[in-house]
Amino acid sequence: MARRPRQAHAGQSLVEYLLLIAFVCIGCIAGMGYLRNSTATAYGKHERALIAPTFVPSTYVAPTATPTPVTEVRTAVQLDSANTKTEESQYQVRLYNDGYAPVSGLKARIFFNLSAKDETKYTGTDVAADELSDSCGAAQLGPITAWNAANSVYYVDINWQGRSFTSGSYCEVELSLHLKDWNKAWDWKDDYSYNGLNYGNYKSTGFIPVYRDGLLVYGVEPAR
Repeated sequence: MARRPRQAHAGQSLVEYLLLIAFVCIGCIAGMGYLRNSTATAYGKHERALIAPTFVPSTYVAPTATPTPVTEVRTAVQLDSANTKTEESQYQVRLYNDGYAPVSGLKARIFFNLSAKDETKYTGTDVAADELSDSCGAAQLGPITAWNAANSVYYVDINWQGRSFTSGSYCEVELSLHLKDWNKAWDWKDDYSYNGLNYGNYKSTGFIPVYRDGLLVYGVEPAR
């Protein structure tokens, strides 16, 4: 008589089923770990690049430098002699840059009058301007020019057109104004730019104005 196959016990089938599920879950967990490790290996070196911002809006405006302060220039002058001589005026003119940035294209202007009693027979063509010294070696004296011919007011420019004045620097020019014939009719006491000056002491003065590229930037001009 043939043997009948043994039938599986219900409890045994349940155990086998649970073991199968366990093996499948372990395989899934192991596969996920491998995938995570592989991804980290492949992209780990790029993590910083992925985090860093890669887009700048088109409306972005780069910050600009701090605005440069307005240039401050001034003249400080002393008389080069006690002016006991009546045939000339000697000036020592210092032009300062008190600003924070270099500046160029500067000139200072000395005004004088030929309106005294003994001067009235002279005009600007009778006056000479002589440069006696130049600390920076860059100044040039301009021609004697009429400012208000009706009132016998003239001027001479000290030009530093090719000189750049760095912050806190100055240049000094010593010059002499006199009649070409050295006549003692020359009278400096009523000259516009002489106002307030004295011998032996430098003094800032607005009566010797300063121009930059032809525009007045310091001091006061006489009436025209």
